[in-house]
Amino acid sequence: MSTRHLLFSAIALTTNSFAASCFPGVQSLDSPSALFSVYAIAEKDDETYRLLIRENREVKSVRVVLDFSREACVLWAPNEAYFAVTWNMGSNLAETYIYSAAVPSRRVEVIDLLPAQLKDQLGALDHLYVVAKEWSAAGLTISINGQGGDARKRVTLDAKVTCRRSGESWRCDG
Repeated sequence: MSTRHLLFSAIALTTNSFAASCFPGVQSLDSPSALFSVYAIAEKDDETYRLLIRENREVKSVRVVLDFSREACVLWAPNEAYFAVTWNMGSNLAETYIYSAAVPSRRVEVIDLLPAQLKDQLGALDHLYVVAKEWSAAGLTISINGQGGDARKRVTLDAKVTCRRSGESWRCDG
């Protein structure tokens, strides 16, 4: 691992409440009952990683979740049916996705689920962080923070929503 990656991981440990579950800093992360494991492998360029999920009962069942750079943090649902991945894409952008452990090819983009009043504010932001914070029986807590605008008018967004499964789809409100 390069010095740059170690430094970025050290910074993340001080700023992210679940940094212990961030890749490439950790080797693997098991679901609550260890039924599934998520892990990352480095690509040849050592700048890009592939996030994979494996069902531990069948080692052959390895599936690709996400190709990423920089850092990806994983947070499991208590029932381990779902997990959230916050991809820290750059210094000005973090996005969160929800995956089914059984079918990780079906990615849900949290930003698409945000209430209309929050979505309307996103266009004015040049820094946006949509981060999974906690997963409880009530749902997945997402923190949305951002800044934008110019010297005449600064725009700041600081909100929280809870995402939960409703029938066959997901919704976020708060």
